Amino acid sequence: MTAPSTDIATSSAAGARNAPVRGVGLRAAGVRKGFRHAGRRTEVLDAVDLEVEPGATTVVIAEPLAGATTLVRCLGASYRADAGEVLLTSPHGSVDLCRADGRTIAWIRRHVVAIGDGELIAPPRRSARAVLERALRSNAGAPGDRCDDVLDRLGLTPISDEAVGRLGASDRALLATAVALLRSAPVVLLDEPFRAQAPETVRALADLVDDERASGAAVLLVASRPVPDTLTVDGTRSLSQGRITP
Repeated sequence: MTAPSTDIATSSAAGARNAPVRGVGLRAAGVRKGFRHAGRRTEVLDAVDLEVEPGATTVVIAEPLAGATTLVRCLGASYRADAGEVLLTSPHGSVDLCRADGRTIAWIRRHVVAIGDGELIAPPRRSARAVLERALRSNAGAPGDRCDDVLDRLGLTPISDEAVGRLGASDRALLATAVALLRSAPVVLLDEPFRAQAPETVRALADLVDDERASGAAVLLVASRPVPDTLTVDGTRSLSQGRITP
């Protein structure tokens, strides 16, 4: 498959075959997003400005119903913003996810941006272990025993051979977060990764997030409550009524 004709995509194509591409950041400016239901339109994001730098973890503490999931999905191009720009930037160039064509978006979602928003996209009969192994295959530098290590650290070993379609919501959300972290993507976007998890699992997740930060990834973590003290945080913002504040 040939990469789309953007500098970031071309660079990422090489990274997919060798080491992961780093030095990629994300910058949102004036991002707006709303939804229409039953003839009424609800504005969710209102002129959001936000920057996530390479090798840094930015945390956004969101009020309930403030638009946290919509923010993550707009920044990761799962949703297309109604207005504004979402720029992926790197030494090789930049691309606006709000205006990129579908082929470019698909390539970026595969090689550049990893999203952990609680939605596990996998065949329901596939085992939890197979889901993680598939994520690890996109990371050429991962050691062979990495899958067992992560399953053990996250407390998923007892259910590792279960079909994901039979897992509870909390385990599926945890597995989705683990997949996003194990892909070794240049940009990692996480929505409520610590919600409803045991303290030891929270600590293990924080360590995995720190690993991605240390490797040069730009990490955005959205949460409704303060994150664990063990997590290395480079900047904290707030999301209230669809707006980002310092």
